[in-house]
Amino acid sequence: MKSIFTMLLCVIGVSVSFAQESSNPLSFGVKGGANVTALRVENPDGGFVAGGFGGLYTNYRVSEKFAVQLEVQYGQHGVYSNVNSDVTIPASMISPDLPQNMFGTMETLGRVNIRTEYLSIPVVAQYYLGEKKNFAIEAGAVFSFLTRSEVEFDGTSQVKDIHLLVDGNQVPAGIDDIDITETTANSIEEGTQFKKFDFALTAGAAYYIPNTNFNINSRVVYGLTDVADNTTPDDWKKTINFQFGLGYTF
Repeated sequence: MKSIFTMLLCVIGVSVSFAQESSNPLSFGVKGGANVTALRVENPDGGFVAGGFGGLYTNYRVSEKFAVQLEVQYGQHGVYSNVNSDVTIPASMISPDLPQNMFGTMETLGRVNIRTEYLSIPVVAQYYLGEKKNFAIEAGAVFSFLTRSEVEFDGTSQVKDIHLLVDGNQVPAGIDDIDITETTANSIEEGTQFKKFDFALTAGAAYYIPNTNFNINSRVVYGLTDVADNTTPDDWKKTINFQFGLGYTF
């Protein structure tokens, strides 16, 4: 991944030098802003998380109306998922020393917070509109490489109503509620893994402010890769990312 990043920086650097020394339609810039991201799931019970992004871009103006833009970005992504469940479990799941006929209700209430960071390489085609050609619509692909992930369970998990099952009847076991928050948190955090690569399609728009080098841009990034490697819960699937940024062209 470091070699890819270095290679892209070299390509951009060469492009900048060439553009500065000639009338070549290559230009170079920096951009940054906010990411609002989540995971698309079949049964959503959570929401979007805000983060930031920043990076470099090089733009090749094919004609007055068309251009191709290559970018290198580093961005923060995330999602949160609410957890509210009651499941009957055998007490032996808590400790193998407990009787096989002992059961309880595992009550878990809280929120799973997920933070990921990606090195992304968007490649987009742009079409310029307006009399001054300072408004562009764009579409393309994004190739992302996971660099960091963090999963945290913020809540409580307890086993309540502990009882013995004797001849089909429930008999109180005389045991107080058992707190298993740490065990549940470890299970969620260790059981939630993400793949190292994500592929997405993107579309958006940019406005190049007249008489300045600044531009305002926004995109939606729609993931096509199932990013979960070892899913918890099973229906976590693909990313969605809304990006709002400010760019400066040198």
